[in-house]
Amino acid sequence: MTISENNKIAVIVLNYFDTEATSKCINSVRKTIKSTIFLVDNSAYRIERKKLTSLYQHQEEVHLLFPPENLGFAAGVNLAIKKAVQKGFKRFLLLNNDAVLLNGAGARFRQAFNQWPGTLMAPVIRWGDRINRGNYYHKYLGLLVNDRLPESDAWLYYLTGCALA
Repeated sequence: MTISENNKIAVIVLNYFDTEATSKCINSVRKTIKSTIFLVDNSAYRIERKKLTSLYQHQEEVHLLFPPENLGFAAGVNLAIKKAVQKGFKRFLLLNNDAVLLNGAGARFRQAFNQWPGTLMAPVIRWGDRINRGNYYHKYLGLLVNDRLPESDAWLYYLTGCALA
């Protein structure tokens, strides 16, 4: 059975000088989603590389990617997606390294991938005691709000980028 037939998810995490947060993120993924993790170290620093290697070198489901320099977010994600596609993945979850998935996230992502294939999705985000289900941006005033607003062509709905599937 190939990976795509198994509907596995490629989880992409970028590390930048924060092995502790990255480790918490990866542990939450491993508890909640059957996936393969593509971890890009954008630190491009020998000591950070050594920390990540010692944590994950023997873990089959974590693929370490060490570019020679900080590629930035977009190029780092593109590097990981390219590697994941080469391995047969068609479903992707991009996570900030300080994001932690809650129990049940894996089932919800699978349901969403099956119900809305090819759609960009973002989960509900919890910041402390605040729940965020998306944001609205006023295209003329540059205002951001996360409450539902009266209908108007000036307000655009957008997804937060800390977790995108």
